[in-house]
Amino acid sequence: MRNRIFNLFIFVFICLMSLSAQGTEQFNFDVTEIEILENGNKFVGTNRGKITSSDGVEIEADKFEYIKDINLLSATGNIKIIDKIDNYLIYTENLIYKKNENIILTKKNSRAKALKIKLKF
Repeated sequence: MRNRIFNLFIFVFICLMSLSAQGTEQFNFDVTEIEILENGNKFVGTNRGKITSSDGVEIEADKFEYIKDINLLSATGNIKIIDKIDNYLIYTENLIYKKNENIILTKKNSRAKALKIKLKF
């Protein structure tokens, strides 16, 4: 009986840990104006800002909208994307970032370039 209770406790503990890992913030917002809607599920930012993702991507944009439950970020206006892990830089006017799939879609006046790669010896 004690073994079953212990196993149940471990199972519940693991489930709670996985839920807290999924609930961690995917983006940090450094903006001057932000509106939080739909009980904290939707963030709308205006007046230019910087969004940093948990995987090394920085996005500067004039306006953005983030939908938390589907982990989708869209941005418009004079966008600059820097990926510090994969070393690339993108400029565009419209952006959709599907964080769960790690896909960035751009539209209008998009251009990209690779950043210099640092070699370690």
